[in-house]
Amino acid sequence: MSTALQPIAVSIGDPAGIGPEVLAKAWQQRREQRLSPFFAIGDRRSIAAVWDGPLRKIGAPDEARACFDEALPIMEVEDAGEIAPGAPNMPGARCAIASLEIAVGLARENAVSAIVTGPVAKAALYAAGFTHSGQTEFVAERCGVAPGNVAMMLAGPTLRTVCITTHVPLAEVSALLSVELVVARARVAAKGLQRDFGIEMPRLALAGFNPHAGEGGALGREEIDILLPALEQLREDGIDIVGPLAADTMFHPRARALRRGAVHLSRPGADSAQDAALRRGRQHDAGAPDHPRRARSRYRLRDRRREPGRARRDDRGDPHGRRVRRAPRALRVTSMADLPPLREVIARHGLAASKALGQNFLLDPQLLDRIARVAGDLQGQRVYEVGPGPGGLTRALLRAGADVVAVERDRRCLPALAELAEAADGRLRVIEGDAMAVDAAAEAGRGAHIVANLPYNVGTALLVRWLEPEAWPPWWSSLSLMFQKEVAERIVARPGSDHFGRLSVLAQWRSRATIALNVHRSAFVPPPKVMSAVVHIVPGAMPAGVDPATLSALTAAAFGQRRKMLRQSLKAMPGALDALATLRIASDRRPETLSVDEFVAVAKTLS
Repeated sequence: MSTALQPIAVSIGDPAGIGPEVLAKAWQQRREQRLSPFFAIGDRRSIAAVWDGPLRKIGAPDEARACFDEALPIMEVEDAGEIAPGAPNMPGARCAIASLEIAVGLARENAVSAIVTGPVAKAALYAAGFTHSGQTEFVAERCGVAPGNVAMMLAGPTLRTVCITTHVPLAEVSALLSVELVVARARVAAKGLQRDFGIEMPRLALAGFNPHAGEGGALGREEIDILLPALEQLREDGIDIVGPLAADTMFHPRARALRRGAVHLSRPGADSAQDAALRRGRQHDAGAPDHPRRARSRYRLRDRRREPGRARRDDRGDPHGRRVRRAPRALRVTSMADLPPLREVIARHGLAASKALGQNFLLDPQLLDRIARVAGDLQGQRVYEVGPGPGGLTRALLRAGADVVAVERDRRCLPALAELAEAADGRLRVIEGDAMAVDAAAEAGRGAHIVANLPYNVGTALLVRWLEPEAWPPWWSSLSLMFQKEVAERIVARPGSDHFGRLSVLAQWRSRATIALNVHRSAFVPPPKVMSAVVHIVPGAMPAGVDPATLSALTAAAFGQRRKMLRQSLKAMPGALDALATLRIASDRRPETLSVDEFVAVAKTLS
C-alpha cells in the first residue's frame, strides 16, 4: 500500500484534556474539510464522555478507511483510570504515553501516513515518569534521531518558524544557547523547507534574543557572541539567512513577504503552539500539539536523519550479524553520570542484535526505568538479570539503587558491560555464561529479585525452572520478566480461555501473576514481529500436600494433547483417571476447562 493511501494515526493525548473533543469535531467536519481518513489511539471512554457520536473499534490501521465514513475509528488503549474532563491523573498520563508509543510504532512500520498527537498535561506526564521534555523529544528518541537533527516547526499558510529551544524556562534559555545549537536548528529548517515544502532556495531570518536585537551589545551580548558567529557559519554553508532581527518587527506582513521561513529563539509561550506535521513520502517523525491551539496536521515538522555512527546490520562474516572491525578503544568512565548514550555504546562496539541468541535491544531510558519500577522499590536490593546485552535495563536497575548480578552469554557485549560495571562502583557483577547453566540462586542469593528482558528463545524454559522448585517460598522475591505478549497472556490466562495452559497453572497455583506493562514492538532494536509484555510474579502460599513434580507432570500430560479429552491425554499417567473419578471431574472435559484449583486437587490426590 502506498503511503498516500494510509490513514493518519491520532494519539488522543491526555484523556481528561481537549484532545478527545477536538478529535470528535474533526471527524464531524471530515467532509466539509475534505479530511483524509484518520483513527484515534486511546481510551474510547474519553471520547464517549464528551461526544455521543459513532465509534468503531479497529485492530489495525488498514481497517480505518473502510469504516471512516460511518464512524470514528479507534484503536483502544485501556486502563486510563477514572476519566473526569479537566482533571488529569496518573492513569490518564500513562494512557497518553502508551497511545503515543503505539502511534510512533505504526509510523516506523509505515502503517500510517502521519501521526498527530493530542494535547497532554505535562505535570501529570512527568509525575508518571515521562523523562522527555515534550512529545517531540519522545518521538525523536524513539526513532533514533540525534538531538541535533530534530526541530519543531510551527507552520501556517504564510509563516513557518522553528524554535531553537523548546520547553525551557525563559530564565534558562541564555545559558543553553550556543553557536552549534543555532547552526543545527537552521540547517534542519533549511532542509525541511526544501524537502517537505518544495521551496528550492529558502530564505531564513534569525530573530534576536534581546530587545532590539541587543542594540550592539547595550542590551545583551548574545547576538554578538553567539548569533552573529552562527550566521557567518550558515552563510559559508550556502544558506540564505539574515539577522539577527528585532523579534517584535520581523513578523509584520511586509517583513514576512520577504522571507519563506524564519528561525527564531524561544520566548515566553513559545511552546504553546506545538502542532503536527505530515510525514511526506519518506519516513519523517510526525507529531502534534502538546497544547490545544492548533490541531491541523500540517503545522509542525520534525526532521529525522540517521544518527552519525549508528550501527548497521551486516550479516557477512559473523553468525551474529557483527561487522568486521577493529576493537573499540576502551572508554574510561568513573560514574553513572559519565556514561555515554546507549546508542553510542552500541555503535562504538559494533553491536547488532543476534537472532541466534534471541536478542532485541531496548534503548529508551524512560521505558527501561518503567520496567525496573515494576519490581517495586529496588534501593539496596539484589537483582538477578539475564541477557543484559549492551546494558540498557541494567542501567535502569542501577539508577533504581539495585545491586545487580547479570548473566550474559554474548561475548560481544562484555566490553560494554565492563564499562558499565566500572561506572557502577561495585554494584554490578557480570557473569559470562549461559543462564540455563548458571546456578542463579547461588549467584544472586536468597531474596533477590529477577528482572530481565528475557531472550525469546530461552524465556519460557527459564520461567518454568524458577516456578518449579520443590522448596517454597523460592529463593527469589519476585519475577519481573519481558515476554512475547502471547506468552505473557498464557501466563496470566484464566480457565476456559484460548490462552489457558500449562504455564497458567504453574504460574498461578502458588503465585500471583499479572501483566504489568505492555511494550510495543517499535520500542526494540531491531523491532521483532510480535508485541511484548512485562509479567510480574510474586510467590504466594503453597497448598498443603501437593508434590510440585506431580503437578508439573500432570499439566505436561494434560496440555501435551490440548485438543483431546482428559481420558485420552491422561491415560498414560498412572492413577490420573482414578483421581478424576474420585474428585468427580468428568474425564470427557478438555484440560483448558479445568480450574487451577482442580488441577491442584488432582495432583494432591496423586501425591
